[in-house]
Amino acid sequence: MSIQFRKTIDLKPYVIPMVLILATFAVTNVLVVQAIRDYYYRLLEEQSIQYAQSYAHSITKTTQASEVINELLEDKLLSASKTMALHDGQVSEDALGELADSLGLDEIYFYNSEGEIVSSNRGQYLGWTAYPDHPVFDFLISDLSVLVEDIREDTESGNLYKYAYIKTPTGFFQIGIQAQRVEEFLSAFESQRLLHDIALTESVDTVCFLDHNLVVQGSSNPDLVGIQLEQAELVRAAQANEIYSSITSLNGREVYQVYVPVFVANAKTGTLVITQSLEKTRMVITRATALGTLTVVIVFTALFYALFTTYKQKRQLHNMAYYHGLTGLPNRSYLHAVLENNLKKSPMTKRALLLIHFRNFNAINHVFGFHSGDRVLRELGRKLQQAFQDRHELFHFSSSRFALLVDTYESREDLVHLATEIKRIAKVPLFSNDLPQQIAMQVGIVEIEDWYNDPDQIFTNASLALMHTSDDSNPYSFFNTDMETQLRREDLIERELRSSLAQPNSGTLYLEYQPIVDLKTNKIVAFEALARMSSEKLGFVSPVEFISIAERKQLIVDLGDWVLRTACQFAHKLSSAGYDNLRVAVNISVTEILQQDFFEKIRRIVEDSGVTPASLELEITESVIMYDFEEVNSTFQRLRELGVRIALDDFGTGYSSFARIEELIVDVIKIDKHFVDKIAYKGQSNSILNGLLAMSHNLGLQVVAEGVETEAQRHYLANHNCDMMQGYLYSKPLREDLAMQKLTASDL
Repeated sequence: MSIQFRKTIDLKPYVIPMVLILATFAVTNVLVVQAIRDYYYRLLEEQSIQYAQSYAHSITKTTQASEVINELLEDKLLSASKTMALHDGQVSEDALGELADSLGLDEIYFYNSEGEIVSSNRGQYLGWTAYPDHPVFDFLISDLSVLVEDIREDTESGNLYKYAYIKTPTGFFQIGIQAQRVEEFLSAFESQRLLHDIALTESVDTVCFLDHNLVVQGSSNPDLVGIQLEQAELVRAAQANEIYSSITSLNGREVYQVYVPVFVANAKTGTLVITQSLEKTRMVITRATALGTLTVVIVFTALFYALFTTYKQKRQLHNMAYYHGLTGLPNRSYLHAVLENNLKKSPMTKRALLLIHFRNFNAINHVFGFHSGDRVLRELGRKLQQAFQDRHELFHFSSSRFALLVDTYESREDLVHLATEIKRIAKVPLFSNDLPQQIAMQVGIVEIEDWYNDPDQIFTNASLALMHTSDDSNPYSFFNTDMETQLRREDLIERELRSSLAQPNSGTLYLEYQPIVDLKTNKIVAFEALARMSSEKLGFVSPVEFISIAERKQLIVDLGDWVLRTACQFAHKLSSAGYDNLRVAVNISVTEILQQDFFEKIRRIVEDSGVTPASLELEITESVIMYDFEEVNSTFQRLRELGVRIALDDFGTGYSSFARIEELIVDVIKIDKHFVDKIAYKGQSNSILNGLLAMSHNLGLQVVAEGVETEAQRHYLANHNCDMMQGYLYSKPLREDLAMQKLTASDL
């Protein structure tokens, strides 16, 4: 089923031009030698003019540097101030010293709320207190939270500084940069330095700047400073503000000099002199003459090389267009051309396309780095190619997807066998050391029937089939027309989600709260916030459905933010009603946890809602253990220190080992409904559930049993020291007003 895209290059169009070029060159060879000299001088003159213009521009910039540096300093101080505000509790001398070094600051002082210096980066002025009419005192009593001053003299040291201030909950920071740094910045525009920079140019020997009297004021050669030039032609050109060039002798060498007037703000400030030895020019002329006899060979070789390069470039472009650069496999464009070619033919055999998705590719990139992800892709491509190269054609469809084109098969069972074989390949460890031992694969299958006439339609349908796969329990799916209907529904759900998140008060998204009950007191101790969706167009949408869409469409973080804020508002209502000891539990996705600003977001939402951190409980699933465990655990530690509780949801059904759970910083274990459903009648064993309860208590964790629906289940859990339960036996999830009523009723 393959198509050959390689095309041979016709050399005939190049033969006649080659002959004409050789003949033309033979006639013009003498003229070229003469033109080299003229061209070189003209080029030098043009370069000199450019140097003079650049020099004048640099001088102009020098006069503007003071204004620029002030703007830069203010931006730097504002940026540093925002960074300092994040370190309110880290005000030791060592900590401030490290911050000063990292932020490029000279002075950092931390004042308490009375205006007394309690810490500084150098241990200076400790105990000094701001007094009335002092700039520091003025900021202390002002309503400003941030202030950047103009450069002023420090009242204690007498040095010039530019200061900035920012208030924190416990006091305020004063940070400063010495004004002498302006001089360091301006040194980059120094006239003498600019001359030296020009002289470093490959084509320049010496650069001089002459004043109005043609006296050398600055030069890349210090020996020339103070010398007055008196050539008549130079004097005339200088007076007329004209460019002047000449060949002269300097220290026994023949040199070429160009004199260019320098203007700043339309006023002449002097003359720039560019000097270059003529040795290079003479050498060029000599070589041009000597190489004249070899020109024909050179031209022929160059043309041949041009032809070869053109052919090579076409080959490279072909490979870039039709082959994946990482794996070397034919890519999506190649597959498109193959299908397009074959769809034009009368089908003689049954054909199919298997779209293979590397499901945890992004996770590997995130945890192990992109380099490791590329290693896994290359190795996976090699193993798939090795397995199928003699039977079918393999393509690298996109970054994390491969495609297997099946030219002939007998029945669907053959395709299922191929999907199973792909799954088996994925289960075999790719590497033995620092990378995952296996990868997760999903396969969408399209049977290419006679009615197909567009490869893109095949790709679309394969993607639809892929979307209907889930996990290892359903690793492959065949396309059917019902999937198109499902796709339209998912598109509508996505649009409704986006609209609801943009307008949170629309009512399409809302929360229900399911009570969590203490098994000893039968009192409500917490609520779990559960996201719900309902609209006029869609009716009620299952959380499983819209949350899955939110994850695929990169809406899960925005949805999670809305749930957190709404749940915290409910927690505030509970507190206002006198239920200060109740918690509200919120489910958090792995995507949210891996956000760099996750902790700060939680802290900010808690503060904005006016509740205590102890009122919030975050529920996470065991899937977090698959990611950067140390980073995740560090975040949980910071949340615990803040006062937020962490609960491990659906325990027993995921990825965890008991050893890993012991290391994970959590407060609560929520046992999955699967184990509660298996609570047996008298005489039957519940050893796994009992083991989970015992293990959790040994770790000092509280236990919540989910999905409790019968009195027998409640009785068993209570007798086996389970702490809390949640389920329809006590209450289904309730709207906010009904949850409050349920809480009130439980107090009676």
